[in-house]
Amino acid sequence: KLAKGFRLEGHVVTAVASGGSHVPLHVHYIVDSDAAWRTRAVSVSQYYGLVQSTLRLDVINMRWWTAEGVEIPQLHWLIDVDLGVTPATNTLPIRRLGLEVGQRADVTAAWLRFPALTIEPLPQTYERLAPNLYRYSSDGGRFSALLETDEFGMVVQYEGGWERVAAA
Repeated sequence: KLAKGFRLEGHVVTAVASGGSHVPLHVHYIVDSDAAWRTRAVSVSQYYGLVQSTLRLDVINMRWWTAEGVEIPQLHWLIDVDLGVTPATNTLPIRRLGLEVGQRADVTAAWLRFPALTIEPLPQTYERLAPNLYRYSSDGGRFSALLETDEFGMVVQYEGGWERVAAA
């Protein structure tokens, strides 16, 4: 928790299929939100193979998105960021929406894709199935996964093979 909001910070280590082989990808991310869990800033540093790249996103006055200071008009007025390498950012709408069991809500997130670091709007739906279980869907319902959360709304398991681990 920050003085005026929250911070999600983590590392993702994976391999990305490329040209018949797999290239290692290591991502360090920081996502800052305000007290209502609305995205304010995103900082990403990645190594894709031996190539390092970084990206800084800022949301100015809760409406204008910029990448390295350059406006991204198609993202203006979006509230959430979705980092494609981790479901940690699903925590933002889960916490912000405060859904009761049986409720669902539609949002559009700024979806950051890896390793290209491209960003685009992505409509999403969250449905709370149980106190610690949500159904997430995107791409008009063509993609769906169950998300298990802890008592704080942090994603601990994402159907399809992702599970949160704590640093030793």
